[in-house]
Amino acid sequence: MARVGNLCAVYLLAAGTSWAAVCPVVCSGPGPHDTLLSDALVCAGPDGGVEVSGACMTRFALKLRLANQTLAGTCDASISRILPAPPPSFATPTAAIILSAGSSGTTVRDLRLEGAGDGIANTPASTTTPAGQPDDIRILGCVVRGGREFAGDAIRHLGMNGPPFNDIDRCTGTPAGIATGWVIDGNDLATEHGSGIVIGGSRFSVTNNRVRATVNGIAAENNTKSIAAEPFGSPPANDNNVFIGNVVEVASDATVPLGEVSIGLLDVGFPELVLGTPAPDRCDRGYRTRWEKNCFTIIPDGLDGRDHVVCAAVKGNGSTLGSVVVEKNGFTAAPPLVGAPAGNVGFDNSDAKFIQVLKNTFVGAGDFPFLSLGPAAEGNVHTDNKFGPGFTSDPHFVHDYGVAHSNCYKGNAYCEAHEEYEGDGVDLACSHDKPGTTCGGVKAPRCPSPPASAHCVSSAN
Repeated sequence: MARVGNLCAVYLLAAGTSWAAVCPVVCSGPGPHDTLLSDALVCAGPDGGVEVSGACMTRFALKLRLANQTLAGTCDASISRILPAPPPSFATPTAAIILSAGSSGTTVRDLRLEGAGDGIANTPASTTTPAGQPDDIRILGCVVRGGREFAGDAIRHLGMNGPPFNDIDRCTGTPAGIATGWVIDGNDLATEHGSGIVIGGSRFSVTNNRVRATVNGIAAENNTKSIAAEPFGSPPANDNNVFIGNVVEVASDATVPLGEVSIGLLDVGFPELVLGTPAPDRCDRGYRTRWEKNCFTIIPDGLDGRDHVVCAAVKGNGSTLGSVVVEKNGFTAAPPLVGAPAGNVGFDNSDAKFIQVLKNTFVGAGDFPFLSLGPAAEGNVHTDNKFGPGFTSDPHFVHDYGVAHSNCYKGNAYCEAHEEYEGDGVDLACSHDKPGTTCGGVKAPRCPSPPASAHCVSSAN
């Protein structure tokens, strides 16, 4: 890429009709480099780019405010928060990079990013300002580290009714704001104190990432009517999201909040903390989400009640527009590192409707392969899944207390010697499985090769 000293290099775009600036930044010394980076973003302007070289050290989060910018790095490029960092607040977010409301269309690629809390995040909310909801963000080939000083996720998007308010609330038909169209591909993501990826928008594509975390691996959330979105609320989100080819490891430790259980795949389609009655037409529920050919390993440390894990949990998705498909994923649930096992859960359905759980492999989750305790679970199909033995002396197969006789379990293989259906939610006319067939174990999932992180930046740490 051509450079003109420390000034902007000007390029003619492929269309041949407009010009875009590319501003190089070379970081050296201990920093801080906040002003150097911020000035380069201003220099580039909307539709422009910043090329980073060297190790940039920042006291505060680098805020991307302009549309359609590209922030890219050379092979030695990194942006890291200086520790100790200011405590988390609206004015001092803990991320390495903050995506503001005006940053729609921005691409972040080929960089190593180290936050104090979150790695990459949208703007936080205050009592007077909602979190920004930029659209069409692309995070490509980056190494991202979170949780280095404070609790934080590698990539965190807080779904809220926030600017630029260019969407429609499908429940009310009124203008609203929710992020859409993000692409998160080919990254190496890790946090020492939190979840790998947490998103609260729609039409997100999350593919081919390597993820390591302590709480949840990948979580999709719908904050409609939830405390997380107060006081501004959130239009319905978590629809038409796609998660394919990700390799995820979750290892619980003392950083996990007391009482929480680590989960590999978490898809929350209705508000996790409901403040009001769900819409009668279910327009505030998530729908049309696909999880396919991902690989999850979940390891409980065994301390303070963390004696089991949940491979996958789907909460409250499903409407007449569709639901969630979980297909051809591989899950490995380990026994606790210390202490007696309490029994790992394979698939946990909390009041979801019309979901399809198809052809997945679960290693170490034979204690509770299917758990559905909510009364609203209805019309769900679980077909041709394989469960290896668990780690307790009293394994179960299906617990389903959903809508009576509405949920089908067919062709699933497991070790328990007989078909065991507990609860009235099972459609006995449809359900017929393969008991006693996997006591010798099931073949561990074949995981996709982790992506080459940041193309040329080592992901060893």
